Amino acid sequence: MKCSESIRSFVVLGACLAGVTSLSAAERVFPNAGGDLASAEAWGADFPGTTDSVEIDKDGTYTAGADLSVNSLAVTADDVTLDFSGAAKRTIMFNGDTGTAGGNYVFSAMGQGKTMAIKGGLFDSSTGRANVRLLVHTANVRTKPSSLTISEGCVITNINRGLFLSLLDDSSVTMTGKSVIYSTGTFVGTDSGTFRNTMTVNGGSTIYTGSHFYPFNTGCVDDRFVLSGAGTKQTCVGAFYWEKTTNCVFRISEGASGNFKSVRIGATGKGNCLTICDSTTTFVSTALNIGVDASGGDGGVGNRVVIENANEENSYGTVSVGGGTGSADNILVVSNCTVRGNEAWTIGKSGASGNGNGLVITGDASIQNTGKILTVNQGAVYSFDIPENGYSEIPLQFQKFTYNSSDVTIKVNARKYLRRHPEGGRIVLAQANSSTWLDTSVNQGLNNLGDAIAALNAKSEKTGCTFSISGKQLLCEIAPAKGLVLLFR
Repeated sequence: MKCSESIRSFVVLGACLAGVTSLSAAERVFPNAGGDLASAEAWGADFPGTTDSVEIDKDGTYTAGADLSVNSLAVTADDVTLDFSGAAKRTIMFNGDTGTAGGNYVFSAMGQGKTMAIKGGLFDSSTGRANVRLLVHTANVRTKPSSLTISEGCVITNINRGLFLSLLDDSSVTMTGKSVIYSTGTFVGTDSGTFRNTMTVNGGSTIYTGSHFYPFNTGCVDDRFVLSGAGTKQTCVGAFYWEKTTNCVFRISEGASGNFKSVRIGATGKGNCLTICDSTTTFVSTALNIGVDASGGDGGVGNRVVIENANEENSYGTVSVGGGTGSADNILVVSNCTVRGNEAWTIGKSGASGNGNGLVITGDASIQNTGKILTVNQGAVYSFDIPENGYSEIPLQFQKFTYNSSDVTIKVNARKYLRRHPEGGRIVLAQANSSTWLDTSVNQGLNNLGDAIAALNAKSEKTGCTFSISGKQLLCEIAPAKGLVLLFR
């Protein structure tokens, strides 16, 4: 009898040491301030099983000497490092099933005033339906900033929803060191009215979203999302939504790559900016919408996309700048590079009273889209900042141009050009590549443009700058400099 009892005790102890599933689900709090989460000695009799939820409530650095399989992991302490970056890359398997939306999360760090680092490790979900929320506050009173660094090849995968930086101000998430997040949907500060937060992805890291990506959405102000560095990637099978925000920035540069089904900047927001810059950066999207409300609403105000010194192999798909009755001053800036395309572009919305939506060509830049039509609606603006030696390519080339309104403004800044060419000169601003310059079948496009040019020339008499159509080209005649009249409208 005693012998059989001894054998049974040995088996139970061995099961605990191996981390075998507990007989019933329980909440397990790690007893030490730091240490090995996979240590049976540290846990004692409370070693967590596959259905148990684990909590870290003490500051410290935590490691894993072996793989772990638990229901969930909650970090409630304020200063925690999860260091699973050893030679043996450890796996933390989450078995919780929080549903497609779900209010519960298998991996979480809640509250404000947190400093958290995750180094290495594979954080996986056995169900594929789990949700993760890191640096998420649940109260509107937020006075303490937080920070999270994900580094050293950390992988968070098979996640249904990833939520970061919610209801926090002046806080940050940094992904670096070839780290990866794979999720169905990714939300950064969405629907929470965050202020001055930053999410940075660099160092060859990757964010892959199987559906939509929502960076700093409804109510967010002065937030930043930065994608930079060679090998750094973002793939979004669905849409990249940046809609109901104010003065938020998305920047992709320094050899990073972004691949999106569509990108929406400032659909109903104000003053937001997407910048795509340097020749090693890759950007691919089937649609680029600036200040356009896809649901048919008023649209945004003062939103910008800046394409600067960019790779001309980038693809932007269909491009819409401004749309809706209240849409105004949304612009696409192309600076010192060539943008090529073969999809339709639209400025403003037909029948809507938008104002100031348009294109800005600055430096030796051009838009080459010889296969499709550029449609121009009421209140549209072209702005050309002519380089000192003129353009290498005609700055606007489309198959045809459709003018739905004569309310069109052309701005020319010839400051640099006149310094090098005080005698003035002729600049080709636009060219059509079809048999006719204009699509005259829509709203009497030729008459609308003719009226617009006549009005522009009437305004330009004192400056000596005149516009005309010759063949399939829109020309600008810049008179010799007299004094320094430099801006023609």
